[in-house]
Amino acid sequence: MKPRCPGESFQKIWIEMKIRKNFWIVLLLLISLSIFQNYVKDFSVERTIYIILFLLFVSAIITISSHDKLYLKRTTKEPRQQVGQLLKESYEIENKKNLPILWASIIDESNITNNKVKQIIAWIPRYGKRSFIKQVFLSKRGVFSLGPTKVLVGDPFGMFSKSQTFQSLEKIVILPRYEKLKLFQDPSGSLSGGVARKTRNTEVSPYAISVREYYPGDPLRRIDWKTTARLDRLMVKEFEEDPQATVWIILDGDETFTYKLEKVEKQVEFLTDLWNRKKSEDLFSFENSFEQAISIGASICDYYINDNRSVGFCSNGQQIISIAPEGGIRQLDKVLELLASLQNSSEYAIQDLLLSQSNLISKGSTIILISSNTSLEFIEAIKKAQKRNLSIILISIDPNSFGEKLEMTKFYLDITNLGVRLITAKNGQPIQEMISSL
Repeated sequence: MKPRCPGESFQKIWIEMKIRKNFWIVLLLLISLSIFQNYVKDFSVERTIYIILFLLFVSAIITISSHDKLYLKRTTKEPRQQVGQLLKESYEIENKKNLPILWASIIDESNITNNKVKQIIAWIPRYGKRSFIKQVFLSKRGVFSLGPTKVLVGDPFGMFSKSQTFQSLEKIVILPRYEKLKLFQDPSGSLSGGVARKTRNTEVSPYAISVREYYPGDPLRRIDWKTTARLDRLMVKEFEEDPQATVWIILDGDETFTYKLEKVEKQVEFLTDLWNRKKSEDLFSFENSFEQAISIGASICDYYINDNRSVGFCSNGQQIISIAPEGGIRQLDKVLELLASLQNSSEYAIQDLLLSQSNLISKGSTIILISSNTSLEFIEAIKKAQKRNLSIILISIDPNSFGEKLEMTKFYLDITNLGVRLITAKNGQPIQEMISSL
């Protein structure tokens, strides 16, 4: 492999030459003419055979020489995008040799979209460049590479082709889709401006009152290094708690209670139907309840951060993930980037997460549960969390909106009887419309 030059965003990782369908057609014709020549001994047939052999030779030479000194540059100005937006990418293919390239086909093989988009460029002059801009509708969250990208070149007769694959060295983060909420439930607790509660907390306030041992999820900047050095173990500062209530968002990543649509309509990848999508209910539709939970969690986090609240986040999935409560746009960025790559799993149940996490959450805080779990164990866990003087809002994703046929009346009644504020979320319904029932 050729070493990468400074400033290059792609590496050429492999080259592959293929024989195309036209070659076999020409070869069959050549064999037929050779057999025919043995019987007729015609000079014109013999000359045709030599011309075909010459064309095969020229085609092979053109294809073999096309790969040398061909470079691709694929960039985007926005390394962080959001589901539902348009990704604008710039492609530049450069020919650094003394011979022109007759045609090149550029194929996007990245997993940003479900379709492999192909762009054909004709005639790249010697020492020349050709470029184009591609726009793609983003339909799924995650962390992706801008590649791999395959560049296909060949001869003008379509008998041979040579492909070069360029691997991206850069990443792009596709954040989950979320709404800008105008109104949501105010968290319970002391009013803003009230007297400070003498409750220990890791959030920064004017006075540090004690230290304790470090727990997973505590911010590293809260570590008291002098005490850590003296005691030879990590110790964290605790402060007087702010009179404003802290908000915790707990998102259920249990795959056991993830409901999926049986038939998912293919997302629009191009601009042909973009205006129709904006007017369609599909803008708020999700392929499964976990994706809807992520969108709801991101929307609520954005609302409280912009309302100058301290927000913590916790989820169960492939592992237990916890982010300590903080305020500011930096906290929002941390949560959104975490949600971009969050995956669900059946290893941890939401009731176990709620019970373990409630022991670490300060009294008077508000917990917003986002789940499609309807089990009795989940209800019992909510009861136990309430005994710790925690205010709970449950956003229950309706399994029936994903094609299930479950009786939800008893579950909703049991939750309401506990005094829990309940929001039912249905697939295809805007989030602001859901919370209007609270």
